[in-house]
Amino acid sequence: MGNDRRGGGFFSGLFAFIMGASVGAVLGLLFAPQTGKETREQLKERADELMEQGREALEEQKGRLSEAYESGRLAVVEKGADLGDTIDRARDKVKEQVDTVANVAKRKIETAKADKPEVEKK
Repeated sequence: MGNDRRGGGFFSGLFAFIMGASVGAVLGLLFAPQTGKETREQLKERADELMEQGREALEEQKGRLSEAYESGRLAVVEKGADLGDTIDRARDKVKEQVDTVANVAKRKIETAKADKPEVEKK
């Protein structure tokens, strides 16, 4: 009953499948331009072509990767040198500031000693 609504049910679907497969097989045999051996050779040649294209693409990507690596390496070396220069300048500035503070402190101590001679005795 439920099968009636689908247009014939299981057997009509099976019949359509068998007919479609048969027609496809016949058409495939009628229009096959070459023998099985020729088809296998053609498939092998195509596979070889694809392998070669894959190898070429791999080599191209290796070259690009190598260029990118070298470019990155040079950038890191350059930035490292810049960073070293920045660190040297910062270190020199800190040293100057420490020297300045030390000199000011020495002068203040000397002034304090001169103003109060008893500080020196302690």
